Amino acid sequence: MNGYVTQEDHPMAGNGTVSSDNEGCAKEMHNGALANQLGSWPYGRAGWCAGQDVKPWTYDISQWIDWVGNQNSLRYQGLYNGQNYVPQNEQSGANQNIHANIWVVYYTNISVQSSSTNVLYIGHSFGRPFAAQMENFSAMAGINHNQTIEFSGGASGAPDQLWADDGHRENIKAILDTGTIDVLIMICCSADWVANFGLTNDDAVWNFTSYALQQNPNTRIGLAMPWSDFPEDYDNAAEHRNATDQAYPLWKNMASRLSSDFNNADVFAFYHGAAVYELREMFEGGNLSDVDQMRGSSGTSLFTDEKGHAGQIVEDLGTLLWLAAIHGVDPMTMPEFTQYETDIRLIARAILDEQSQA
Repeated sequence: MNGYVTQEDHPMAGNGTVSSDNEGCAKEMHNGALANQLGSWPYGRAGWCAGQDVKPWTYDISQWIDWVGNQNSLRYQGLYNGQNYVPQNEQSGANQNIHANIWVVYYTNISVQSSSTNVLYIGHSFGRPFAAQMENFSAMAGINHNQTIEFSGGASGAPDQLWADDGHRENIKAILDTGTIDVLIMICCSADWVANFGLTNDDAVWNFTSYALQQNPNTRIGLAMPWSDFPEDYDNAAEHRNATDQAYPLWKNMASRLSSDFNNADVFAFYHGAAVYELREMFEGGNLSDVDQMRGSSGTSLFTDEKGHAGQIVEDLGTLLWLAAIHGVDPMTMPEFTQYETDIRLIARAILDEQSQA
């Protein structure tokens, strides 16, 4: 499976690995073999004798699975003496074959969270890929997460533009009208908030929060801080991160004011843009073997285009930060992401630790 291999051998019954035993199954009567049958019943057989139950063979393949959502391919082969089995003397009507019943068994840790968490993300493409992965990542953590996305690209995905646009505003209201949204995520930044250097409130954030809490007073409000676009305009990671590093404390202060204005509603801010800067700094220092270039294909690059849309490793690391913000999941409790040489869980944990001390 996915390049991994295991096998189960079936030596002759009752006689270890010896290739034949005229009384192999006769010696297995105490283990359920049925005695006094006609014909060749006493002879040893590979792993089973007539009358016995078939013992299941189990193997833990959890470390082989691509948990991020890609396809997993499982293949079974029945081999005879290590080779593909070719039936002999088929004209005898013996119907010689090797077959198996195979089950892939999995479970969900329902003790972590038995009910679903319904999350609505409204915003642009520097938040959408993380929202899109949240159902899969949450499932890996034993959490039932239902994700809805109202997307608009670029500046039109900021809160002010979404509120001003009749179509997007009414779509978002219709989703909130169900009263089932547990978490509403909005992303920085509205134009006026930027123009005022983050010192004023974002009126559109207040408008969406007010409407959401009218429909469900228990809705949690999340405010996401992304990274600065056009990353190649900056000489290095330190220069790239400067603007949002300065903006994030102001973003958190606004979250506190928002909570106060709505009777101490549950409002939280998080900074998934830090994932970009940490990975870029590692890449520039020659410490990120999973990335070949700043811009290129998603699987081998930090960014996929000049605008700065995230490559896959950025998406995966950033989603760990979303998972921590929304569900409180410690990245180190997640399965290892074996597709990377770099342990992105450690990076996520370091980012969260640094932010908690700021």
